[in-house]
Amino acid sequence: MILRYIYLGELDLTEQPGEDILKLLIASDELLLEELVEYSRDYLIKHQRNWIQKNFVLILNTACKYTSCKTLQDYCFKIICLNPELLITSDNFLSLDKDIFYDLLEREDLLIKEIVIWDHLVLNRPMYRWESFKNKCKGQVDSLVLVKVKQASKIFGGYSSIGFNSIGDSLLRIYNGRQRFYYSSDNFIFSFENEEDTQNMKISRVIKYDKAIYDYYTIGFNFGFNSLYINDCQHLQAYNLYHYYENNINTEMVYNIEEIETFVIVKQ
Repeated sequence: MILRYIYLGELDLTEQPGEDILKLLIASDELLLEELVEYSRDYLIKHQRNWIQKNFVLILNTACKYTSCKTLQDYCFKIICLNPELLITSDNFLSLDKDIFYDLLEREDLLIKEIVIWDHLVLNRPMYRWESFKNKCKGQVDSLVLVKVKQASKIFGGYSSIGFNSIGDSLLRIYNGRQRFYYSSDNFIFSFENEEDTQNMKISRVIKYDKAIYDYYTIGFNFGFNSLYINDCQHLQAYNLYHYYENNINTEMVYNIEEIETFVIVKQ
């Protein structure tokens, strides 16, 4: 397209997809073809609005590198501020450059509460695999885990005053020569009916202190040998077969995991 423009003075973008026009804009900037920069940029804004609204992240991550794309970036910001859901509900929202994200949050014309954007950011975070979950959540430390499941709006969770794995020998209890359990008298597991329900929590406290946490290399976490556990960061069960915890959230259903969040509890 650039060669045709240089040698023939012709440029027809009517059949070109938005991504190719964006590439043309960047190439024109690098070749210092100001007239072609302005034309391709203005064409995108006037004739590719639907494509722009579906590709905010691609455009913003690209435009931030070129001063000639400032008008295009401002156009995207204007649309996003009026309708933020177009961005925060997109599949690639998490790929947005962090500096652009902060610039967006600082705008006074953004028609959404900042906490709502952060909620979307958290809910769209990719879940851990169990190779990484155990590595990031090991050691003897007060820990809280929250699990959102797909089949229902339920939230499951558990608090462990000793952590989930690699806790240390002082609390270790070995059964049947190989089963590794850890002692705690403070642990509990719980569930909410949905993420907005803070009044009707069901809670089950540990009963068998010597078997508060079960540690096995293929399991992300396991409260009381299947009282609440994930086996591969894809499935969750709360099947309290051995009654090592109270029986208030027991269910035979196997849930698919949508999201896992873990927190370290710091006591003041």
